[in-house]
Amino acid sequence: MLRKNIVKFNILSLVFVFLFTLSSCNDSSNSETPQNYNIRNRDKVTKEDSIKFVNLNTNEPPNTIHYILDTVKSKIEWSCDIHSGYVKFKKGEIGLSDKIIVSGTFIVSMDSIVNLDIDYQLMKGTLEKILKSPDFFNTQQYPTSVFKIDSTKKLNGDDYLISGYMKIFNVINPVSFKSKVIINKDTVDATSQKFSIDRTKWGMLVYTKDHIKNEDGFIVPNEIYLKIHLIALKRSK
Repeated sequence: MLRKNIVKFNILSLVFVFLFTLSSCNDSSNSETPQNYNIRNRDKVTKEDSIKFVNLNTNEPPNTIHYILDTVKSKIEWSCDIHSGYVKFKKGEIGLSDKIIVSGTFIVSMDSIVNLDIDYQLMKGTLEKILKSPDFFNTQQYPTSVFKIDSTKKLNGDDYLISGYMKIFNVINPVSFKSKVIINKDTVDATSQKFSIDRTKWGMLVYTKDHIKNEDGFIVPNEIYLKIHLIALKRSK
């Protein structure tokens, strides 16, 4: 039975959990490590979902104009509990037809995850290593994630509701968020409102309530909050 005062996890505590896990590794094939627990839940994409994901953005109007993501100026801000940072894009592209967004594909470089709130470099580096480890985003095996726009709905002025699918590991889930989109002759500048994704839907189940193995277990919040900043430049003919 879990004790009543389970610690709602301050992610920095993962530094100590991570170091303990490394020091206690052994050759037992029956042990349920966090990594093994996650792997069982990261390859559940159906063939139907996979085909749909691949086929997104393949039926653009003939007059579609493409804008190429400026990967230097674009980023995704993240926050979870008291910690925050950003992750960068590897590449991306937005398609416009009659000044309406009709397509978009964005590849995120998961190895670029950076923490911004910790000043002590050792702790900062250790937390970044944990986020890149098999316990979380496993960037060595899955170096990129992908978001594809499925539909957009213009709200008021420059405000849009953007809906699409996000692929992390081999898991695809729908994601929707509101964003302000400024469309100029040669640029597209977009900034989303802060929105959340539930990490457990992509198989990141370690340190959740369902993964508590002892009375002193920590809990990491399931929600990761994101805010997207995009600048894209009109493709040269």
